[in-house]
Amino acid sequence: MSGLPDDGKEALPALFSCRRILKKDGKGEKEMSDFRIQTYVLGGVSTNCYLIFNKNTREAVVADPADNAAYVLNKCRELEVTPVAILLTHGHFDHILAVKDICRAFPCTVYAGREEERLLQDPSLNLSGSIGTEQTGIEADVLVKDNDVISLIGFEWKVLETPGHTAGSVCYYVES
Repeated sequence: MSGLPDDGKEALPALFSCRRILKKDGKGEKEMSDFRIQTYVLGGVSTNCYLIFNKNTREAVVADPADNAAYVLNKCRELEVTPVAILLTHGHFDHILAVKDICRAFPCTVYAGREEERLLQDPSLNLSGSIGTEQTGIEADVLVKDNDVISLIGFEWKVLETPGHTAGSVCYYVES
């Protein structure tokens, strides 16, 4: 078994695109902006990491950077984008280990759910060190709550509290 899809082509990370329209007029559509999402599966527990960027401004958001900052930073260089923020869906180690290194490379604002503060800071709660990873704690710059709206990379991101996996789990919704 080769690990390749049935068609024999190498699997590549998914790239999605949404185009928002400012208005339609008699001359066609006026493009407001381009939204791109690059997905990577990283680390020992296969964490989904997302590099989301505005095609026009080249500004990016990293969602759940997992544990491989070097890989994420290399992708930023390849795509010629500059991270300005990190969005965390929750505070377990497999989502936060790369945060400090990415913030050292780029001045990013870190966002997380307000109920995640202790989890983010306490290695015994965020489970860092549990499978051979370093013990770490981080602090979010901004603690968000349900229905907050964050303006990043030219888009409005609505915060949805989704407790369950952790008490402070959140999702971020961008309306197209």
